[in-house]
Amino acid sequence: MSRISVMYNDVKKQHYVWEFYLKAWCFEGCKVWCRRNGKIFNTSTENVAQERRFYEITPLTKDEIGFIEAGIQKCPVENHYILNLKLSNLIKFSSNENSCKNALENEFADMEQRTVSILQSIKNGVIDVLNNQYDKNIFSIFLGMQYTRTPKCRNGKINYLPKDQFQISDNFPFYCKYVFLSDGIGSWISESKITLLKNETEIPFITGDQPVINLNFNEMQLYYPVSPKLALLFDKQEFENKMVSMKEVSFFNMKIKEMSEKLLIANQKDVLECI
Repeated sequence: MSRISVMYNDVKKQHYVWEFYLKAWCFEGCKVWCRRNGKIFNTSTENVAQERRFYEITPLTKDEIGFIEAGIQKCPVENHYILNLKLSNLIKFSSNENSCKNALENEFADMEQRTVSILQSIKNGVIDVLNNQYDKNIFSIFLGMQYTRTPKCRNGKINYLPKDQFQISDNFPFYCKYVFLSDGIGSWISESKITLLKNETEIPFITGDQPVINLNFNEMQLYYPVSPKLALLFDKQEFENKMVSMKEVSFFNMKIKEMSEKLLIANQKDVLECI
């Protein structure tokens, strides 16, 4: 689903992890503990998990357009409309000086605003809101976007397209994930079962610059911490609430560390020192 607005707020500092989401890990107002490149520090949520013009779109080359069009043709026919719309958005907005800097930022911000009340309910330990299929679909689209809008996804490589044979930019893997992967993951989440993981141990859940992660590469199982005490697990199992052990919390935190690009975030300094 693509909702790029025709009006663009010029946002230079663009978060790749939603700032409202990060506030669940705050202490002393708006500070969070961070670990990056082995160094531990604290800073405000405004200054973390963001980069100047992170979502700026560069003009797509003919090769890039051709590869994406070929990929769309291999997808089910019922998906062609939304995939072609997302490709046409990339082409259109990359050609304008204002929209190339802000179109994706505005699209993600719009989706975040649709998700505020849903995420707030989940942060409060209430996930009945996801029993409503419309709200679950909104949240699923948001999570699909969050999975693919990160440095890890942007910096990924496509090894079978050598640059000496094709005109391929460094942004091409991100464009592919924006077109194909975001909606695919969102659709999978909307059909999945949900487990609310409750953490009453002394070790808090952490998050990072890749907050939605896949725990099982053989069969999709997505994990999304929503606070130091709560997390969501999406898979094929029946819905349930589950109390987690210290061993399980350590497992989930280690997975966040393994899947993050370079940034970990917590509400306590010591948990970052030990991981």
